[in-house]
Amino acid sequence: MIQKSTILTTSDLVGVLKVNCFHIYFKKKERFAKFGDFIKTSNREVMFKYIKLKKKKFRSIVILLKYRFVKLDGSSLFFKQNSCILLKRRIIAVSKNIKGCCIYNIKRKKFITSFIKII
Repeated sequence: MIQKSTILTTSDLVGVLKVNCFHIYFKKKERFAKFGDFIKTSNREVMFKYIKLKKKKFRSIVILLKYRFVKLDGSSLFFKQNSCILLKRRIIAVSKNIKGCCIYNIKRKKFITSFIKII
């Protein structure tokens, strides 16, 4: 589960290594973000080539969680890191490549199919 001031890694090849979550969209009663939820992030660690991205804020979508997710059939998913993808506009990603894995049953399946390749 992701809440405010959680540090996440990025799953796209933009040059941003770590981001900090400071706002969760569309959550009034719940304080946690799950798979496929939108969050607002600020950059914490960037590669030296992309130093212009140091003070930027991005909207992001959550892809991986450390939290154990149990499906209806009894199987469970568990990842070793919290990860997100940075977005430009409403649902358009900054990069067209994803590194690492991506959960299949994400809420927005059209979003995942818009990427060229998943590395």
